[in-house]
Amino acid sequence: MKIKFSILLGLMILVGSISAQVLVDNQDDKMPLYTELSQEILSPYNKLFTKSEFSVEGMKEFRSFLKPYADKGDPIGMFMYAKAHDLYPFKKGSKADAKIALEYFEKASDAGLADASYILYGHYRHGYMTLPKDSYKSLEYMKKAMEQSNNSTKAALMTGLAKLHHSYEGEVGLNKDFPAVEYNTELAKYYLTEAIKLNPNNNAAQEHLASLNEK
Repeated sequence: MKIKFSILLGLMILVGSISAQVLVDNQDDKMPLYTELSQEILSPYNKLFTKSEFSVEGMKEFRSFLKPYADKGDPIGMFMYAKAHDLYPFKKGSKADAKIALEYFEKASDAGLADASYILYGHYRHGYMTLPKDSYKSLEYMKKAMEQSNNSTKAALMTGLAKLHHSYEGEVGLNKDFPAVEYNTELAKYYLTEAIKLNPNNNAAQEHLASLNEK
């Protein structure tokens, strides 16, 4: 009887744990992720990421709230914990905080979170958060985000990748501003075509492809 009760209790706990999880937005259907941190839970903290409501003390409190979730591998917990340490947009950044932010952005990306991979793509592309500009790292995370994200985001990233492959001035060879890729009009057309397949409402891809086909 005790064994049956223990099994039943375990199942109840498991069901309760699953029901407390919510599906993460912006993920590929084949790479779903779940989090305990719903938007309802996080919404009171969103104001901290606005310049008008930002406060260091508030952010520190938010970090304390997030830490247990980040430590147990919750993808949104890791992502938000990283964001709570990336204070450079508020002119309060430090190398120590940036190191923690990078660690947890990477952990969230490795867990399959598209938004974390997208953040790292941008950080390495532009040299944010004390990181050196690195087009090769940036491209790595761009392709990772492309794999992990939903069709709309995949299409947007493919459109961006097509622009990197397209030389507007007729140059050949490596893209001087993003040397991880080479100028290649046919490859640009390919990515634009794929972007439109994924999102037929992607006007930017349609217009870009039309302009390339006119030449």
